[in-house]
Amino acid sequence: MKWRLVPESCDKKIPPNLKGKFSRVMIKPTLYMELSFSQSTTHMFRKMQAAEMRMLRWMCSYTKRYNIKNDNI
Repeated sequence: MKWRLVPESCDKKIPPNLKGKFSRVMIKPTLYMELSFSQSTTHMFRKMQAAEMRMLRWMCSYTKRYNIKNDNI
């Protein structure tokens, strides 16, 4: 899926809490559905969690260089 084509997650004018709601409603169920179609191994589950954190960091305009913990994002 091409996440950058979703205009709600790219626009910096939209507040972060609204982006978080969009993430909970649209992105997480999509990732879980993709995981349910494949074998649910711990490796795939970790990859899914990493993809989710990448998406959240990207939506909030944070990079790993900022050293912000995952709990705060």
